[in-house]
Amino acid sequence: MQLRTALVALAFSAAALPLVAQQGRPQIRLDDSVAANTPDGFDIHLDSEGDLWVASWVDERDPVNTFDDDIFMVVSTDGGMTWGPETQVTFGSASAIDTDDNWLEVAGGTIYVSFDDDTFGTADQAVVMASTDNGLTFSTLAYPGALQNPFVYADGDNVMVLMYDDGTSPNPLWADYSSTGFAGLGINPLVQVNNLGADVDAISYDGYVDGSTGHIALMDDFNLAFDDDLWYVSLDFTTGIFSAPVQVNSSVHDVDTKAQVVADGGTVHFAWYADDNIGASSAFDDVVHYRSYDIGTATFGTEVQLSSLLDDSDYFQLDAEGSNVLVAFSDDSGLDDWPYAAVSTDGGATFTTTTLPQFASGPLDFQWMNCAVRGEYMFIIGEDDSFNANSIDELPTFWYSNNTGTTWYGPFLLGQNFEADEDIDTEDTAWNFTDTGLAGIWQTDGGAANPDMLMYSAIDFPYAEMTYVTGSATFTQVGNPASTAGNFSRWGVSTALGTQVHPENPALTVGLGASSVYNITTNVPPVPPVTGSVDAFGASTMVLGVTIPPGTYYVQAWTNIGSLVGGTHAGEIFTITI
Repeated sequence: MQLRTALVALAFSAAALPLVAQQGRPQIRLDDSVAANTPDGFDIHLDSEGDLWVASWVDERDPVNTFDDDIFMVVSTDGGMTWGPETQVTFGSASAIDTDDNWLEVAGGTIYVSFDDDTFGTADQAVVMASTDNGLTFSTLAYPGALQNPFVYADGDNVMVLMYDDGTSPNPLWADYSSTGFAGLGINPLVQVNNLGADVDAISYDGYVDGSTGHIALMDDFNLAFDDDLWYVSLDFTTGIFSAPVQVNSSVHDVDTKAQVVADGGTVHFAWYADDNIGASSAFDDVVHYRSYDIGTATFGTEVQLSSLLDDSDYFQLDAEGSNVLVAFSDDSGLDDWPYAAVSTDGGATFTTTTLPQFASGPLDFQWMNCAVRGEYMFIIGEDDSFNANSIDELPTFWYSNNTGTTWYGPFLLGQNFEADEDIDTEDTAWNFTDTGLAGIWQTDGGAANPDMLMYSAIDFPYAEMTYVTGSATFTQVGNPASTAGNFSRWGVSTALGTQVHPENPALTVGLGASSVYNITTNVPPVPPVTGSVDAFGASTMVLGVTIPPGTYYVQAWTNIGSLVGGTHAGEIFTITI
């Protein structure tokens, strides 16, 4: 049960920007406001496992040499509702080291941080650190040689580390692995996972661990000296055996810049950029491609081209769950990086591409996005400059679908209390997704008159939100998955917390107590606001005609899928004081 507290008359009485429904919680600062810090907007990462949430970032607060950076971290143990103080993860004095390529993974109750660092010599080395006590202490593993860009992927105690070797030519991709968590890393000889004699570029690889299997997507020039192809390698953690590389792409083109891999339900999903697609596009125009791989039959599906040959795509992201696949990307089809959602509900065989809407205020330049598939919900979030007319000022923006991509709602800001001239910087690793919501961190100037700082906000779905402006309280539920008359959206207000049988359906329970539960029901998505008024004496009357006297109340949204006897999705609980 997630709980958040707000004093109505204070929290919603004013805002620097107009309040937008579905904004989520007000943004809060995570880094130390007293320290002379400068968070790096392009080396930040947010990840979670259950209620253990971790945010890490590279910070340039060294007053002597701003080229020497450290990694700092904050930890939440209640699902991102509250955060502990920042801690410095990297070693000793800030002026003694230079840390790059911060990477974060939370799995098996362990926090992994990986990066390359010159602490142990004149050249950068790949370093992995791990904490099993929520970031209080860390163990350190430094790999020998000139290994760089170490990325950690884990599921439970199965851990895989991929590292690019900058000390030899051609450059190999090395892997370390363990089935016993951090303790098993650095024991087995490193394994070269790309083709012998082939050349791998920095940050051109991706990994994913699903149960006892590791999945690796990498680009190398094994077939043609100047044209990179996409290859797939799997790791069996039980035997420690890596498969031979298998080529993923089938078209005659040059795989470019980046690739992604995710796995779910016996299917591996790949997405990548390609240029020079059979001579139809410019070498400078990247096109997004997708292909699936069936583990049971060891066969690839049909390769699908998702973006236009004539445009240049950027910032693509991939996620999949069961037969639902989402690829988000931006494209400059006559515009500045417009966002698109390519959705498949048949396991990647066919896709429908939707152009996402923009704010009316200004031109859209959408970048540093990420996406997620969570049951019937799909999310796309990134950095966007269209909320106001000044294209320099960028803010965190998201869209969501509650019907597997058939309809997209948004755009919405993630967070509140933004300044009119606020400008954020972020990265695709800075967005995190739960089963029913999303969260993000970003470096922001907080407005031109403020110093750089690291901020956080989140929103859960379904979401009961209240805004208070000049004596009027408006309650709204969002994130409703109802799409037919058989689905219902509800929210309730109670004076008590604790598990209680839902009054209309004994099979359903929510986190509200048994005292004074007021329900509002609708089957029309999106749910219209429910408004009431607050007079000078603090009494609030909702449109149902039920008067709520002054006091402390708990609000929660939930949905019934299919009918009153169907399943339920419960939102977070928050507290209001009237």
